[in-house]
Amino acid sequence: MSEFYLYIIGLGNIDYNDLSTMNKGALDQIYQNLSSLLGKGVENKECAVLYVKGLEDENIKVQMLYNIFSNFGNIKKIIFIRRQAAALIEYENVEYATKAKDYLNNIVFMGKPLRVIFTK
Repeated sequence: MSEFYLYIIGLGNIDYNDLSTMNKGALDQIYQNLSSLLGKGVENKECAVLYVKGLEDENIKVQMLYNIFSNFGNIKKIIFIRRQAAALIEYENVEYATKAKDYLNNIVFMGKPLRVIFTK
């Protein structure tokens, strides 16, 4: 059996066997820390604000985002962060945001797949 080691900031090297003896709370905390560092893992709970990545094309405008995302409900605010190729889109309620996320996550927009997640 190959050995598996994990290095976690603040905890140092952790042997895989040590993980089996940790309590659930400690393991959940490690998982959350790793998820946020890697940008992966369990997405946050549903909320009215979506984080949209994959907006690299220079021709993308806020109005284009509004035209697409408003099909799923009333939008309160859009913040387009061009240097991060991302946007924050706030809906009037969680149901609108959930519907938009369900339909638009992973669709190809301007040649790139969109990654739509709930914010923290």
